[in-house]
Amino acid sequence: MSQRKAFIVAIEEYQRQDFLRVDFAEADARGVSESLKQSGLSDDNIIVLLSATATKTTIESKLKTFMKTVNEDDQLFCFYAGHGFAEDGSNFITCYDTQPEDLSSTSISLQEFFKNLRVSKCRRIIIFLDSCHSGLEIFQGMRQIAARRTDRELQQLIEQDQYCVGFASCKSDESSYSHRDLGHGIWTHCLVRALRGEDSAALVQNRFLTGSSLQAFLLQEVQTTVKSLFSARLVQTPCMFGNLTQDFLIADFAQATGTPLEGWPEMTTEEWSVYSSILARAMETPFTENDLGLLREAIQGYLRRTSTDLTETQITLGMWLNRTALRYHYELGRCLLFAFDTKQPFFSQDLEKLVEQARHLGFRETRIQADLRRVFSCAHRTPWIDEFGTAYHPLTREEILDGMKSWEIAKVNFSSLFSIMKELVSQE
Repeated sequence: MSQRKAFIVAIEEYQRQDFLRVDFAEADARGVSESLKQSGLSDDNIIVLLSATATKTTIESKLKTFMKTVNEDDQLFCFYAGHGFAEDGSNFITCYDTQPEDLSSTSISLQEFFKNLRVSKCRRIIIFLDSCHSGLEIFQGMRQIAARRTDRELQQLIEQDQYCVGFASCKSDESSYSHRDLGHGIWTHCLVRALRGEDSAALVQNRFLTGSSLQAFLLQEVQTTVKSLFSARLVQTPCMFGNLTQDFLIADFAQATGTPLEGWPEMTTEEWSVYSSILARAMETPFTENDLGLLREAIQGYLRRTSTDLTETQITLGMWLNRTALRYHYELGRCLLFAFDTKQPFFSQDLEKLVEQARHLGFRETRIQADLRRVFSCAHRTPWIDEFGTAYHPLTREEILDGMKSWEIAKVNFSSLFSIMKELVSQE
């Protein structure tokens, strides 16, 4: 039976202070990991090495051991975020304990990395490389490296196995950027959206994520996002390496579509009192251990009392619906902030897509239009009118930022809630 497996490495902080930190590299790794889990990858089939745990010895040892568990029909994902460099025509990825005085000997060559992949039985390998490959001066938000990567070597290495395809965050003479508003590298931010099946623009027939559809999506979205986030004229061009004569399937999101299930038994007054009182604070303060304990008891008691079967598919669907709603609100906040700072209405392409998704989720059109009026209110410093005709003062910058922080809190809280649900399902 085929399985999906992943080997993920991200180095944000280095042992030596000579290296700049790679902002949000660990968040990128977690984002990719969680995205793959939502499409069927289990915790037992994933290795994640972050910063201090990603030494040269550990990476090489873990990879060799892990590849022995990968079978011919499995699908293997490899992800790396960190500094990279080229020396004498060969490409290297750095490790936590890479030494600037002896870069090549204390780093891992992609030649050796790919060799470990090719000697395995696996014939369906997808590699994601998010690192900067230029010798440009350090720019805030840039993922810097020591020297240029050679694209030709990457192409040659990957083509040695016709089932091995790689995606890189930028061309060899460009830089891979991150941004604090996203909390991720821009390329990985877009990659995660595609791996989760959140954006129909990345899918074929609104269902299949393929190699070519992913690359087309990354090419468009990364360049658009870079332009929208930076005032400087920066360029980042995602690349795809390997044999492109035949497309291949990355994920099928057939089970991640649909509408919430209806007809579940009602909660008792006591169950609803606990559940609603805690969720009412979800946008304000992080859940405490006591909150999570009470939620676990309430949900578990409800499932036992009503003999309701909670499946992983239902949980995944609920996570997608919740995540989409939160992303809508966060992106709206980002547009409000841009409008406030520039004094010009700003509607990102992400917001336009999320508005359409919000309509599918059942958001009232009057509410959506009221939300969009807030953008004009922030740009022109005029009162905004909600969907019921009530006028409110223009938001201040502090209020906008506070709102965005509250959605970040809610994201963590609801992630904890869904983790409880997954735990309960696994115990059945």
